[in-house]
Amino acid sequence: MANELLQTNTFKVVGNLIKADTALRTNPDNGEQSISVTATVVSVVENKSNEFTIRLYSKALTKDGKPNGLYASYSKLAELEGHKIEISGSLSENRYYSTNAEQMVSAVVLNGRWVKSVPVTTPDEATFTIGGFVITEVTQKVNKSNEIYRYDVAIAQSNYNGDNISVFNLNIDPNNIDVLNGVKSYRMGDTVKVMG
Repeated sequence: MANELLQTNTFKVVGNLIKADTALRTNPDNGEQSISVTATVVSVVENKSNEFTIRLYSKALTKDGKPNGLYASYSKLAELEGHKIEISGSLSENRYYSTNAEQMVSAVVLNGRWVKSVPVTTPDEATFTIGGFVITEVTQKVNKSNEIYRYDVAIAQSNYNGDNISVFNLNIDPNNIDVLNGVKSYRMGDTVKVMG
């Protein structure tokens, strides 16, 4: 069970596809074709408009040399611009050194996998589930007036090979008492599953 928790990593976004920037590539070494798409989806949740950038990638052929259904699906994604869609996939961490900030910075990346058109009446949604182990104590963030505006906690998750980890920094609204009370019970090293 603990291992399953450590590898839980999903997201789902339902909203309007605003843009699907598509790039087709051919590997010059082996002629292998691939497609990458950067999809921009707007989802209105609790009367707040949220814009999500979601990356999708697929090779034209499977490992067995058969046509890849994901490639075919992604090739048609631009045709759905202006329509309501559902994209699900997984989260990953993009960690890099910022020369401006002179430090390592981290950002969460949405890697889409499954895409489908949904009826316009489908409610917008933006959810995630992440499992891992707690690597920081819950810390509070204060503004210049010394008012708490959020709480932070970091969850780490190893990849399936166990040779790399991603760190996900979670921000908790101090007004969300139920979530805050749950997160405040976390201790470093705890195995947890977080949904949001």
